[in-house]
Amino acid sequence: RNFCARHMFQAKGGYKLGDGGRRVAEPWTERYQRDGTKMKQFPVPSDRPMELPRRLDALGQQLAELRPGVICGEEVPTADELDAAREQRGEVLGQMIPLQEELDWRMYEAYGLVDDAPLVADFYPSEAEGRATSGGSPADGAAVPNKPARVPALQEMAYDALPEVRLGERPFEIQLAREMARGETETSWFERHDSEPITEVPDRWPDWYRELVEARLEAIDGERFVELIETPEFKRRWNLDDWAKLEDDALEDWLARRLESPRYVPQSHMTTPGLEDEDDEYRRPDKDPELLSLRHFVDVAKADEAFQTVGARYVGSETFDIEALVRRLIEDHSVPYLPAQRYTDSGRRRRRDWEEAWERQDLEDAIDALTDGRGAFDDEPLALSLEDAPEALADAYDDAPIGESRAESLKDELVGDIERPPKYRKTDYQSDTVYRMRGKLDVPSERFHRYPGCGEDGEWLVSWAGLDHAQRAKALSARYFEAKEAGWASDDARRQRLAEMLAGVDDLLFWVRKWHPE
Repeated sequence: RNFCARHMFQAKGGYKLGDGGRRVAEPWTERYQRDGTKMKQFPVPSDRPMELPRRLDALGQQLAELRPGVICGEEVPTADELDAAREQRGEVLGQMIPLQEELDWRMYEAYGLVDDAPLVADFYPSEAEGRATSGGSPADGAAVPNKPARVPALQEMAYDALPEVRLGERPFEIQLAREMARGETETSWFERHDSEPITEVPDRWPDWYRELVEARLEAIDGERFVELIETPEFKRRWNLDDWAKLEDDALEDWLARRLESPRYVPQSHMTTPGLEDEDDEYRRPDKDPELLSLRHFVDVAKADEAFQTVGARYVGSETFDIEALVRRLIEDHSVPYLPAQRYTDSGRRRRRDWEEAWERQDLEDAIDALTDGRGAFDDEPLALSLEDAPEALADAYDDAPIGESRAESLKDELVGDIERPPKYRKTDYQSDTVYRMRGKLDVPSERFHRYPGCGEDGEWLVSWAGLDHAQRAKALSARYFEAKEAGWASDDARRQRLAEMLAGVDDLLFWVRKWHPE
């Protein structure tokens, strides 16, 4: 497949460079744009060994289940479970590699690259089948053992008996290591795949499999088509994602999600895998929303055994600083509540472009509502701020549907062409965290909103991002009146915070009018 892909698909380049370009340092680093139409042109041989793909598929599904993210998504992860999964992942990979090698060599024979490919069933000893395994090994230059008919039962027995093969131990990799040792080639293959180059067949394998690998090495040396295709650029790389990075990401996600659970935020509908019953006990969906302090999250976390267990694994210490971890998690998964604290000047201009586009779309929807007689101002209250638009629509509405031509005229007069606003750039946001949370389309993906300086002693407060706009406005308004009654208006610095709270409420009202007109 890789051989055909390199001759049929468009190359995309290799390693990413700092300036956004790509560099192809070696042929195997090239990347290709997959094309379904061209893939249909791939020649398919009549010999299709389905048992091998089935086994690979089953192991691949097992491998996918051993990712830290899957484990953390099913239960409270423990150190023992994660360590066991990491070890098991290596074992599964070690089973998949020899199966893929067998499939590769089966295909070489099926496509006519070699007349008599050295396959597992040809070397696996089986007294029940009357196998003859004496007579020397291919490594000694002797003839390949007599080959009985490749009956499925024998092949499956051989597949079951395959030894573990690690990265760096495949025949082409041994051949590549030998060329490196002779000074015939240089490559970063082994370094990139975190494997050690070896020039000899591993002793830990059974004799029959060592003979098989030696036979394949001889074929690479003696068959020109096999020599062409048994090279890094045409072989599966098996470059799995780094476990440490996967585990860190999964544990951070679990911890951040835990801070969203009802134990911390009573109104939350979030659940903690393995602790669903506990979440139900703490859930209070009808409780009035409020802005929460960092101290609240820290105090709850100190009494949360599950949080401490996962936090210790994440930090790498049983005596980690809970307050520092909670603070970092909230900061890394939140954005400031005020647009002025999220956007730069260019970002605020871009935001206004988007708001105007939304207003025009609402107006267009209102005209369509009049066209089919739904009565936009009766059962679909609108939040429009385009000058004179609501009044013009009210004048046009007379308790009966308007015609399509009148609707199109209103759209031309009041809406005009709705241009797609430009996407946001990184420079449109005030921090990398906000850009990571919002992206090019300013789509909220944060878990919390931060309210800098709105708490006592200037600390920041937090609201759960799962609250709707009306709930957030209610919580912020309550905090505004609470602070005002505490005498904040008499202090210049705190009076500024009061003004910012009002600005935050005003920003939310745009969405409250749109989605919560009641």
